[in-house]
Amino acid sequence: MMMYTIRYVHRNNINYVASNIDRHLIILKSIDSEFMMGHQISYDGKKLFNLTLNEDTDAVIEFEGNEKKVYEYLLSI
Repeated sequence: MMMYTIRYVHRNNINYVASNIDRHLIILKSIDSEFMMGHQISYDGKKLFNLTLNEDTDAVIEFEGNEKKVYEYLLSI
């Protein structure tokens, strides 16, 4: 299980960019869960858990990649 930190909230307030200590980036999409910059989340490859709020989330991973690819993906949404 990897721990990530929310680093960026997209202007649509549905997509969030999170990074881990290895600088691996993920873009997650949330429907009803609340995230803020700085929130700690864990991701085991299937499920996201908000460690800051200590609750399960409905978020799903939309994209994984390096900084350049994540930036390109965000521009496309």
